[in-house]
Amino acid sequence: MATDESLVEMNIHEMLLNLSGMGLALVREAAKAISSFDYSQLKKIYPKLRDSKDRLENTRILFMEYIVRVASTHPQKDLYASLILKIDRIMQRLDGATYRFMVLLEKHGKLEKTTTDILRTLIDRIEKQYDALYNALEKLRYKPKESIIYVENIGKIENEIDEIYRALELEIFEKYSNDIISLMLLKDIADLLEDAADMAKEAGEQIRYIALHKTV
Repeated sequence: MATDESLVEMNIHEMLLNLSGMGLALVREAAKAISSFDYSQLKKIYPKLRDSKDRLENTRILFMEYIVRVASTHPQKDLYASLILKIDRIMQRLDGATYRFMVLLEKHGKLEKTTTDILRTLIDRIEKQYDALYNALEKLRYKPKESIIYVENIGKIENEIDEIYRALELEIFEKYSNDIISLMLLKDIADLLEDAADMAKEAGEQIRYIALHKTV
């Protein structure tokens, strides 16, 4: 029985790492696309992002089916299922932000330099935060104490993102109060990115809980 449980644990970890790795690739693609502030490049890249998101969603469904059919008795199955859903929802938020950004550039062209500077910083932190999330998951099975170190970093980056989000929110209302469409799109983009960061922090805390159990 112990051997069977170890095999299930190994499979869950490998599947979770594969899913989060797909997510990491998507995050990097989205970050590169948004940071370009180039509509033609975004229009070219966005269909690829959608394909990546669809593949990730299909993988998430297979993963959930595995947990229900094979790992239903695993003591932490609910935590793993929640982690899967959070990764999927992070990708949904990034997809939504990327799409709105493409619409914004198509309809309203260039943004204020101060706006693009803040957005680039925010995107950079989002990418770094998800990279830390991936590393936390990578270390979870065999080096749980190192996993916790990455979780701590996720939280620190989320605090930075909160500050950047507040600066961006102020920037949006100050610079785009006379352009309601741009204001609404930018506010949606900011909210979706901030929501993705919050979900990454929540996922990190779930990883911490699993890692602590492994260190006992």
